[in-house]
Amino acid sequence: FIAIQYIFSALPIICLSVTLRERNNNVLTNNNICRLVRYKNKKMVLLKELKKIFIYVAVFQFIESLTIAMFTFNLRGFDFTNIVVYCILNILIKYLFMIIQFAGEIYTSNSFSFIVTAVVYLCLMFGGWLVQENIKKHQTEELLVSVLEFVQKINIVNYMSLERVNLSINQLCSFVLGILLVIFLEMFSIRNKVKTIDVLERG
Repeated sequence: FIAIQYIFSALPIICLSVTLRERNNNVLTNNNICRLVRYKNKKMVLLKELKKIFIYVAVFQFIESLTIAMFTFNLRGFDFTNIVVYCILNILIKYLFMIIQFAGEIYTSNSFSFIVTAVVYLCLMFGGWLVQENIKKHQTEELLVSVLEFVQKINIVNYMSLERVNLSINQLCSFVLGILLVIFLEMFSIRNKVKTIDVLERG
């Protein structure tokens, strides 16, 4: 594989992960416990935190897409639909990763969930490349190819690439709805956990 290409593919989400970990406006962290007095309940705090995470993801995605467009923009080959699909899928998947990271910080109350998030992302990214290469090598073996294609479909990082999206997804709307469902389930799980958090004990 082209190492530089994969480094730059991983860099945006790793930077996003570290930025969210190091931000000082997270009300649920130890140094911001005093800010909780501004809010009526923890549910409201959670909603605000989830909204902040989404804004971070959307801003990072805008910057990433703008940077890509600056270097690859071609009026003749410009396809607005593909750009929109690319942005929507990337925002949803990155948001899912960042919510999982956020959940890790809440459930374990430690500062290492961003490292886990980055490592999982890298493993899925390189795994997607390895599986795709094996599909190309063993095109004549139908059973093996069908298994590998199934593995590709359940690798969520593949859907951050338009090329692999076109290879793996038959019904894009169903996939988007599925991602949204997983995000809402994760939010519901965090909501139940936040209810039982003793912020004074954490402080």
